[in-house]
Amino acid sequence: MLVRLGKSAASDAEDLRMVLQQHFDEVSGSCERHGIPVTVVDYSELMADAESVVARLSEFLGGGLQTDRMAAGSVNPKIPCLYARLPVAIDVQSMGE
Repeated sequence: MLVRLGKSAASDAEDLRMVLQQHFDEVSGSCERHGIPVTVVDYSELMADAESVVARLSEFLGGGLQTDRMAAGSVNPKIPCLYARLPVAIDVQSMGE
């Protein structure tokens, strides 16, 4: 289908990456302007050291998460990531403050 439309898969992937980056920047900026804490997980860091990333995420969310179970099920190297920085959590409790 891409060939029929005169596009390559590589150009579509780059277009998608650019759209996602723009959306991420808009959401991050909006959260920052409204004082909403956000944590960002770097995909390569998650792949390399899921346990420490999940521990940091648990701390951001106030603790109490089953980090060992999360880390064990969080990494699937067969799933490619077009977007290296993923906004994964927003502290909604502080939104009402």
